[in-house]
Amino acid sequence: MQRTSMMALICFMLATAGAQAQSQKQVGNWFISTDKDRFSGDPVIIAMTPQNGAVLAVRCMQRTLSFAVKEFTFPIEHGTLFKIAFKGGQHKIAITAGDAVTESLIEVVVTEEIRNALLTSDEYAFRFATDGGQFDLVFKDGTAARALPALLQACPANNPAKSTE
Repeated sequence: MQRTSMMALICFMLATAGAQAQSQKQVGNWFISTDKDRFSGDPVIIAMTPQNGAVLAVRCMQRTLSFAVKEFTFPIEHGTLFKIAFKGGQHKIAITAGDAVTESLIEVVVTEEIRNALLTSDEYAFRFATDGGQFDLVFKDGTAARALPALLQACPANNPAKSTE
């Protein structure tokens, strides 16, 4: 199921980026797709890792850094807004926001605090909260420091949002 869901997420994200993948590679548990936006010429880089029935994607599209989380066990209504707590390894908890762009895909705003934790953390913990409840997802991986540098370099540091806390 993880492989099928990951491929569906890849197809969805590449379709929304308006580009077809020119380069794909695997680094540890991360699957990385690199291309160029057909309209602006900006890099489009998506790094994904599947774990425990969910998929985490770190995306650089239109020079903006974001997460997308594909979740299969918690019922989500399209358009639901989330308050999200993020903890990367030993870094402090960062608060951000996200919204359900489909019934199983949540787009998450990346803050400066989250960006700073990406390369130095071996796990990423998310707590998604709404008025109707909450759920947690944890992605454990020690290879992000090798998988994400090109993606972070393509998205300038001044693009992430400030923490919503």
